[in-house]
This record gives sequence, C-alpha cells and structure tokens, in this order.
Amino acid sequence: MKNQGSFILVLFISVFILSCSKEPSKQIVGEWKVVDIAYSEKIDPDLKQMLDETIKETKESSSWTLDENGTFIKMISEQSSNGKWVLSEDAKNLTLTYEDGSQEVSKVIELSDTKLIISYKINDIEYTNTYEKKQK
Repeated sequence: MKNQGSFILVLFISVFILSCSKEPSKQIVGEWKVVDIAYSEKIDPDLKQMLDETIKETKESSSWTLDENGTFIKMISEQSSNGKWVLSEDAKNLTLTYEDGSQEVSKVIELSDTKLIISYKINDIEYTNTYEKKQK
C-alpha cells in the first residue's frame, strides 16, 4: 500500500512538471533580436572586412517576428520579408518559406523562452546566429 502511494505521488509530480514545460513551438513564438552572428570559415581578408561590416549592420537593424499562426516577418535594414515558418517535431530544424516560394532551413542549436541559436549555410560558409526574445 505504501509503494502504491509513492507511485501515485511520483506520477502526479511527473505529470505536473511535464504540463508546466513549454512546447518548443510555443517558445519560438515572439519577436527576436539578433545579438550575435558568427561564421566558421576562413575568409579572404577583403571579403572578411565586407562580411564583418554587413554583420555589424545586420546586428543593429534586424529582427524576426514569429507568430502563433505560423507566419513570420523578417526585418533586415528596414527591408521586410514575409512568409510561413515551421519548426520540426523534434525542434531541430526551423524552415522559413518566403512568399516567393524560396525556403531557408536552419538547424536549431538552442531554444528557450528567451534565447534562440540557429545555424545555416550560405555559399559554403556556416553561420551561427544568436537571438534574444524581446520582452513585451
């Protein structure tokens, strides 16, 4: 009888803890500001300077808004892009499908209520972006 009571208590606590944790698809909803952009490849010095300037400007002027209805708005240097977003069931891939039909797939490295880290490749260069969620 004592073991049955302990089992029920453990079961109740487990259900409570699981119900309190947010689903990744809910955590990712909100407005995100880029705080860091890193790249992994060695780059020609002339290209590196141009890339570093572009990254600096992007960090100062870009944000994403991912809505609950699966749509997004991406702002970079006062230019906006719209489309739909999908987070994979295992929360390891984020796919953005733009209005023109093009897609961007990023690996989700970390996702919490306040932080998002993704990686993606452009022209054989791997980028890692770190975002912080803007507080309401």
